[in-house]
Amino acid sequence: MKYKIDKERLWSSPDRKEWVMCAFSGPDENLSEQNTDCIELKVSNGVLNALGQVVYYQQGQVYDGAHFIIGEDGECVQHQLANKRTKGNHTADSIIIELINPGPLHQDVNGVWRTWWGDAVSNDWIRSNDDKVGWVCCESKQIHSLIELIAVLRRYYNIDKIKFLDADCMILDPHVEKIINNQQWQK
Repeated sequence: MKYKIDKERLWSSPDRKEWVMCAFSGPDENLSEQNTDCIELKVSNGVLNALGQVVYYQQGQVYDGAHFIIGEDGECVQHQLANKRTKGNHTADSIIIELINPGPLHQDVNGVWRTWWGDAVSNDWIRSNDDKVGWVCCESKQIHSLIELIAVLRRYYNIDKIKFLDADCMILDPHVEKIINNQQWQK
């Protein structure tokens, strides 16, 4: 999948032939303008897909948001224009990319990894930290969408800096973090 930005809106070309505007749903037009000099990655905890996270933000019950949300299936939804702030306590002038993830996992007495709401996780790629908290790592579709989205955002907005807000959650393999941080391939 390739991405492009046209008039602040994200477009994709799944078949690499025809461009289609990605799902877009701006949460609040009254949010202040911002410059864009950084990309911040964060992780959702426990939502099912990218569109579901947008609906959650639109309900107005939480003071949080993201500019782009990438589902586990690689689907990307644009929730806010990059030149506008999002709700939440995010760093000023940052484009927020949220990765859908079941969140912190725990092992039950049988050694089965479970979400905080109790569902068993069947993903074979789970990493854990010293506190025995596990995390489902991003799989290929989500990683590819993330890398391609970052590349187009860096080119369009001339961004050099990327921050990993949830570095302790370990959802990205260290090799993927190096690829994302590599300046050469994205400019």
